[in-house]
This record gives sequence, structure tokens and C-alpha cells, in this order.
Amino acid sequence: MTERTSHAVAPTRSPGLPAKASLTTKTVERIFAKLAAIYGSRFADLWQGVNVAEAKATWSEYLGRFSVDTIALALDDCATKYEYPPNLPQFFALCKSHHKEPAPPLLLADKRPRAPIDPRVKAEIDKLLRPKKPKRPKGMSRDEQLAATERLIREGGK
Repeated sequence: MTERTSHAVAPTRSPGLPAKASLTTKTVERIFAKLAAIYGSRFADLWQGVNVAEAKATWSEYLGRFSVDTIALALDDCATKYEYPPNLPQFFALCKSHHKEPAPPLLLADKRPRAPIDPRVKAEIDKLLRPKKPKRPKGMSRDEQLAATERLIREGGK
């Protein structure tokens, strides 16, 4: 007879989403109240035969990774775009569509001391980076070059 052992499974994290947390009961109550105000009896009908406290706990668990602002945007979508109330996976997808990735931390300049640059190397680099002035064709004055350029522009480059 073999003995079964249970292994703890670490909670999974969806790529691009913050780690799971739970919403407060008050926040979930406000979400449900807002959805009830938007959809009326259609929303209430979703919960017939369902343990509402358990449903709210599940919503709290899955929506806890989103900010209140993100949830508010998802609720706005419900009010303006959808005729029927969302279930949890649909509302989660709405929240996910509004979730903004936090900006990556700024990389700070490397403060390690550096060896001094040889002045000849620096001069050569500066020379290469300096914008080059266009050279005039030999035997043509600046006025002649401007006149020729204007003539080319007038004639469309012909």
C-alpha cells in the first residue's frame, strides 16, 4: 500500500500582473453594489443558488492584485459597454485590460572611478563626432553655390 503525500504548491502569478493579495470586504461590497446598480436584477440573478459570501471571498482573492483605480475603470466599462453583468473571469479580464505595468526603476549612472581618457583618443573621438561641413565644389564661390542650389530647387532637381 502506497502512502499519499501532499506537496505545498506555491501560488501562481500571471505574467505582467502584481502578486496576489485580497481586497477588503468593504471594497468587494462596493464592487457588488456598483454592479447591482448598473445591471439591476440581472446581476442579482447571477447569485441565485450560490453562496454569496463565498463568491465575494473568491472575487476578493482574484481581484486583490489590481488597484482600486484599475477596478474603477473596469466598472466604467461595465456601465458603458456591456449589456449583461460580468462573471468573475470576465471582470478579471476587464481589470487586466486596464492594468498598467509599473515603470521600471531608473538605472543610476555607474559611479565607479574610471581611468582617465588619453587626450589624443578624446580629440580623435571629438573629431569623429563633430558634424562635417559640406564642401563646396572647387572653383565655385559661395554665391555661385547658392544660385545653383536655388536653380535645382526651382527645376525640381533636374
